[in-house]
Amino acid sequence: HGLNKRFTSLAKERLRTGLTTEVHGPVKVAYVGNLLQGNRMDYETIKLIVRQNPAVHFHVYGPYEEKDNTLGSTLSEGLKSFLTFLKQSENVFLHGILPQSRLALDMQEMDGFLTCYNYLTDYNKSSNCHKIIEYLSMGKVCISNRIMTYENTEGLLEMPVEYTNENLPALFQ
Repeated sequence: HGLNKRFTSLAKERLRTGLTTEVHGPVKVAYVGNLLQGNRMDYETIKLIVRQNPAVHFHVYGPYEEKDNTLGSTLSEGLKSFLTFLKQSENVFLHGILPQSRLALDMQEMDGFLTCYNYLTDYNKSSNCHKIIEYLSMGKVCISNRIMTYENTEGLLEMPVEYTNENLPALFQ
């Protein structure tokens, strides 16, 4: 996996000018990726995190409409219910698919990043997630399900010890 040139140039600029971690206004957390991945994602844990943190603004980037589904899969009732939940949640902002240059700029404004896959149903078994590289390039907190690639890299990701997400909502808080 690699890092898009726009993300690289913005990361270099932040290193030159210094990293800032001041939060102004509501905490903004982003999820970047395809919401239409079926049971690879842990929709129930994401819903719980959103419900438990009404003051946090969750910004979601990536496909969320059936017309944008490039995976060729059909949307299950559970996935449709999850998408309806996101659309109806006042603290969730669905941005859809953006060009990489715009996404990189939007991500600069976030205070943290979230990944929430289900180890038991993820076909990669949480071995890696290419969005994590983009998240890390921001120099801000990344809250994630356990990802094997980052198991022995203390301090890069905030993730539960176990491979289930039962403690991820508490870790997020």
